[in-house]
Amino acid sequence: MFIKLFLFSTITDIYYIISKTLKSKKTALSLLKNLLANVDIAAVTGNEIHQAISLDWDDFEDAVQYTVIIQDAILKIYYNT
Repeated sequence: MFIKLFLFSTITDIYYIISKTLKSKKTALSLLKNLLANVDIAAVTGNEIHQAISLDWDDFEDAVQYTVIIQDAILKIYYNT
């Protein structure tokens, strides 16, 4: 079973932090490849963004992650039955 990262920007943030901390793009990419072998990135579409906006939560990023989780769970239930 894969762990999901909910926003693609998480990956770019991780890359940026690692590359700046280690001062090595090559090492950062290598570590990122290892990470991506163990995680999956959940798709974020306009639909999830619109749903997140309609939730009117104080934390927009949490709202986006919530809508992605709900969509992912619905798809798993649909495809596994």
